[in-house]
Amino acid sequence: LEDQFDLPYKPPVFLMEDMSFEHQVELFANIDILLTPHSEYLASLPFMPRCGSVIELFPYGYNWNQFFGSLAGISGLNHSFIYLGEDWDVDSQFLQTREQKESVRMSEVCAPAHRVIEAVKIQVHQWHRCCGFIP
Repeated sequence: LEDQFDLPYKPPVFLMEDMSFEHQVELFANIDILLTPHSEYLASLPFMPRCGSVIELFPYGYNWNQFFGSLAGISGLNHSFIYLGEDWDVDSQFLQTREQKESVRMSEVCAPAHRVIEAVKIQVHQWHRCCGFIP
């Protein structure tokens, strides 16, 4: 991301598990674009600044984009997602048992760089439009 967007800094990585709720609220209040796996921590989306964006990552067979996507929308945020499978409707048919679904939820989430870069470009454009200026 640093190279693609000519950033003078490395985008920060946060582990929410070790943060107090107060620290999480402060963190979300200072994020313009959030790239994150689907997680309960997204319940803090309403604390993000208006016009902010969230890019949610979903592992193979798991796609609940309407859940936090709806929360993002009513919070004045842009929302997009990257699904790491091929076709969610087809992929999800192979997850029949609770154990299979749980294993997917606990899997590593690593999106291809080109898909992340494209999603961030789109959200930067959305942020500019929402804030009232287009470069």
